[in-house]
Amino acid sequence: MRRSLLALMSRQVRGEVIGVLLIALALIVLQLAVWVLVLDRATAGAEQAGLVRVRLAAETIEQAVRRQIDALDRFEFNLSQFAHRWPEGSAAPAYFAQRLRRLALDRRYNISTVAHFNIDPALDWHADTGPEARGPSDADAIRNMVLPPDTLVVGDPELAAEPTNWLIPVYFRPTLDNGTVAGVGLLTLDGAELSATLGRLVSWPGQQVAMWRQDGRYLAGSVNGVMAVQRRLTAPARPGPDGRIQLRLLSLLNGEDRFVAFKQIENQGLFISVSSPAAYELTSYYRFRTIMLSLEASVVALIIGTAFLVLILRSRARVRLALSQAETEQDAFERQHAELEHILDGVDAGVYRMRVGPGDRFVRYDYNAGVARLIGRTMEEVGKVRGVLAFAEPQPTEAHRLASLVDLQQTGHHTYEAQIRCGDGHLRWMRFQLRVVGHDGDIMECVGLMTDIEVEKAATASAIMAARLATLGELSAGIAHEMKQPLTVIALLAETTESMLSDEPDTPPPPLGEIAKMQRRIVTMVQRATAITDHLRGVARGQDSAMEPVSLPEAVDGALMLCRSSLREAQIDVTIDIPAELPLVIGRLVLIEQVLMNLLMNARDAMATIPAGDRRVAITAGLEDDVLRVRVHDSGPGIPLHVLPRLFQAFFTTKPVGVGTGLGLSICLGILKSCGGDIVAANPSGGGAEFTLTLLRADRAGHAAAT
Repeated sequence: MRRSLLALMSRQVRGEVIGVLLIALALIVLQLAVWVLVLDRATAGAEQAGLVRVRLAAETIEQAVRRQIDALDRFEFNLSQFAHRWPEGSAAPAYFAQRLRRLALDRRYNISTVAHFNIDPALDWHADTGPEARGPSDADAIRNMVLPPDTLVVGDPELAAEPTNWLIPVYFRPTLDNGTVAGVGLLTLDGAELSATLGRLVSWPGQQVAMWRQDGRYLAGSVNGVMAVQRRLTAPARPGPDGRIQLRLLSLLNGEDRFVAFKQIENQGLFISVSSPAAYELTSYYRFRTIMLSLEASVVALIIGTAFLVLILRSRARVRLALSQAETEQDAFERQHAELEHILDGVDAGVYRMRVGPGDRFVRYDYNAGVARLIGRTMEEVGKVRGVLAFAEPQPTEAHRLASLVDLQQTGHHTYEAQIRCGDGHLRWMRFQLRVVGHDGDIMECVGLMTDIEVEKAATASAIMAARLATLGELSAGIAHEMKQPLTVIALLAETTESMLSDEPDTPPPPLGEIAKMQRRIVTMVQRATAITDHLRGVARGQDSAMEPVSLPEAVDGALMLCRSSLREAQIDVTIDIPAELPLVIGRLVLIEQVLMNLLMNARDAMATIPAGDRRVAITAGLEDDVLRVRVHDSGPGIPLHVLPRLFQAFFTTKPVGVGTGLGLSICLGILKSCGGDIVAANPSGGGAEFTLTLLRADRAGHAAAT
């Protein structure tokens, strides 16, 4: 027998194991709490550092962009100065246009074109550095724009003729020294050039720089400028009152997790944003977290290893002791098992184990020497066959095996009897008792007991014979009455025939037809008397005949033939309701008649105290659940409730001393059990007592199984 170490350890050792494991678990939880706290602080610190980094970058880039804006302011100032110098109402001089053209071509300004829209449309001009700045219809709209003086106003970005570029209009109103307005100036910024300039301000991989209008409209950026303009991208956040804000959010362009800082450009309706991938900013944090995780795993492994080391050191001696005790117990168990086998082999009965599975499979895998000894054979002979029933005569059928399997599945036990051909050639009755002791899936583990019941069978046969003779003795008066009637008729007919055939001279010869009629009546009476004597002879015989198909109506008629006179004298009305189409049952005709006679005579005695007109017995039969049930119901006072549990016990009787043996119902139960049937008693709701007999159909009977 094998046992696990936990099964061998004592309760004290298991307590120590649980204690050490709880301490280790507490240490692990504490370590994890510290790790989570440190990691939380590290996460917050890393995020804060990333936000500070992009904020500082935003401030630095804001200064650079501010210098670009200052250059535009100087450009606007120069344009205002040029406008002040040409005479009012006259066209701009040629040198003015050339000067503006040189300024527009300066790449530091990222200007695509310059235009001026005078109050007088005839004086409008633009630098010939690119496409027309605006068409005639736009000129009027620009000329009438309301702009604050000396301030750059950024318009909506527009896609250029090239598919990869866009233009950003910047409007301003030049003011002369005397305060008069000199029309509206227009600087058209090249979006791609502006984005390239912003791109040159990028300081580390993955960083993105963008410029936004005050209302959040995208103007230019280090990546994806055209796409952002097409989508009319709007900043998700704007600087606060202090002109800056930093936060963590998802990129509007690709959904990437980024740290972003927004910075207002001082005194301008513009702000810039600087963003950096969170993964890049948190690289140091991720490296720190990996190191922390490795350290944490090492600490946890160290705690668990230490705990198990403590357990091993503390439990080693106890485990050895437990193993020694287990070996001692194993030796003791084996000795006890050997002693038990020795005892079982000495028992004068067969003990065996079986596995019963689906498909009526009965497999015997262990048995004692008593099995072979009971049937006078060697263990080798028994081991070569499937089971003891291999020597049974007759052999059990598949129907028998199936019935046994159903009985085991429904009740958990099964008992059957069979005649076994012993080693000396004789047939001996054996009883097999199976009981289910466990299940392994669909397989039933069973323990069986085989006993020799040859003596019991002989005693039972003697008891049945004695009970049968007692019943015949009790019915002797009625039987004599039944015999008296045909004998009286025979004597009367014989005397009449003799007188009719007398030789007196005055007597005419009798008609031959009348004499033949009387002879036929004599023959009928003789046949009736013969039937009664034959039936008595059959009842007085033993029960050595084999099981056979029996007609239930024939058995009822046979029982009534012997009981009719006694029932008639007791003024009992007998009614019979048995369908003619009922199938045959398995049993012995004489034994079933004896059961019915016992029940009828018991009913007669039970109704002795009630009025004669109320004495009735009803015999009914029917097919229920594929078995035949016969009910014998009387109108007597019923069976006392305290008597019902002991009613079928041998030698138990409620009759007065000297009346009855107490074996009648016990023998009835034994007879029906030997036929594979049963009998039960009850007090129905309508009054009286009712005995229900269960008999198996002859075409589906089964009462044996294999061992």
